[in-house]
Amino acid sequence: MDSTRLHRTTIIGVRRDGRVADFSKGMRQKLALVRAFLSRPKLLFLDEPTSGLDTPSAVALRRQLVALARDEGVTVFLTTHNLLEAEKVCDRVAVIRRGSLLAEGSPDEIH
Repeated sequence: MDSTRLHRTTIIGVRRDGRVADFSKGMRQKLALVRAFLSRPKLLFLDEPTSGLDTPSAVALRRQLVALARDEGVTVFLTTHNLLEAEKVCDRVAVIRRGSLLAEGSPDEIH
């Protein structure tokens, strides 16, 4: 993702002043996501990426992840407890409980 596109997304809003330690949880999450995107990965592992984000930022992030996979061929592994989020973002879903694979397939197949 080029920096112009990154700046247009609403997950941006990261402060340019102050110490990161003083940022809110949501602001630290946004900063971590921006850092991950800047390296232009082909493989991206995200653990609860919408945790701490406000609703508009979470929606924007979901759209961005879908666009990264569709337009740039990025493979995204998403860890979440929110199955609705997984359904909105993922082509394939695996349900794991206590280290055992319970189900795997498309969101429709899992439902």
